Amino acid sequence: MTDVEVGGHLIPADRMVTPWVISANHDEDQFPDAHRFDIRRTPNRHVAFGRGGHFCVGAPLARLEAEVALNALLDTFHELRVDHGRDVAYHARGMYGAKNLPMTARRD
Repeated sequence: MTDVEVGGHLIPADRMVTPWVISANHDEDQFPDAHRFDIRRTPNRHVAFGRGGHFCVGAPLARLEAEVALNALLDTFHELRVDHGRDVAYHARGMYGAKNLPMTARRD
């Protein structure tokens, strides 16, 4: 209805704003070097599965599925590497992250 300033940015009246909860996982106050991927980061207070009463009931299943899939992938392929010669496609809107990650691998 009216112009508003949020975090030092002016949002004009009648302008659509889409807040992303995912940005919480890039908070420099919570994560040192927040934009760098670090699988061993501790403490890792991410909000990928929500918090408290909003915690995702499917989180344990998602973690188990990821563990099974990654173990199968790593047991099958050796010398698995990102193929830097091919492009990564990213989601355009509504989602965050890559659609694909071109890889090269060697099977033993």
